[in-house]
Amino acid sequence: MRDAAPITRLVRAAAAQDALQGIGSILRTITEELNGWGALIWMAAPGSDVPAGAGRIFVLAYWVLDSTIRVWHELPFKSMTGFVMRSGKAEAIDIDDERIAKPMPQMIIDSKSRHFCLAPMRMEDGSPAVLEMYRVEDKPFTGDDVELLEQMAAVLPALYASLTDRVGFHLVDQVSQISREADRGKISSEKALQEIVDRVNDVFRPLEVSLFL
Repeated sequence: MRDAAPITRLVRAAAAQDALQGIGSILRTITEELNGWGALIWMAAPGSDVPAGAGRIFVLAYWVLDSTIRVWHELPFKSMTGFVMRSGKAEAIDIDDERIAKPMPQMIIDSKSRHFCLAPMRMEDGSPAVLEMYRVEDKPFTGDDVELLEQMAAVLPALYASLTDRVGFHLVDQVSQISREADRGKISSEKALQEIVDRVNDVFRPLEVSLFL
C-alpha cells in the first residue's frame, strides 16, 4: 500500500486555506510531492462535447515555480490534455509525444518542460477536468508518480469545492453585515454598495479568467 502521507499533506494544505488564491498553495503541495515544476487544473469549457472532442479546454487554476512565465490558458481537444480527458486514463508523457498540442503551447517552450503527467478528474459539478504536472528536469515520471497523481486527482475536486464553499459563505456573511449597517443608517447606501463591490473584487480577483469568457 502506498504511503498516505502525501494525501494527508494535501488535505491539510487545503484545510488551511480561506481564500480563493489558496488553490495555488494546494497545487504547490501536489507539485512538491511529485518533484515537479508546476501543476495545472484544466477543465472543459461549457458547451463542449467531450466524447466527440468538440470544444475547448481552459485553465481553471495553476501554480508554477517561475511566476514570470505566462500560463497557457486554452487548448483544443486535439492535445494531450484533451486525449486524457476523453480517455479517462492517467498517463506520463515526454516532450516528443506527438499528441502534444500543435502549435506547442508557449508555456512548454518558455519553461523548457520535458516531462508531463496527467490524470483525469470529475469536478463536483460534473465537469470533466484534468490535473497536469510539468517537470523541467530530464527525469521521466514513473508508474508510481502516475499512481500518486491519480490519487491526488481523486480528492482534489472535493477539496477545491470545499475551498470555494468556504470562501463563498464568508463573502455572503460580509455582504450581509454591510447591508445591515446600511439598514441601520451606520453607513450610506452609496458607501455600502462600494464596500460590497470591493469585497467581491477582493475575493474573485485571484481567479483565472479563461479566454472563452
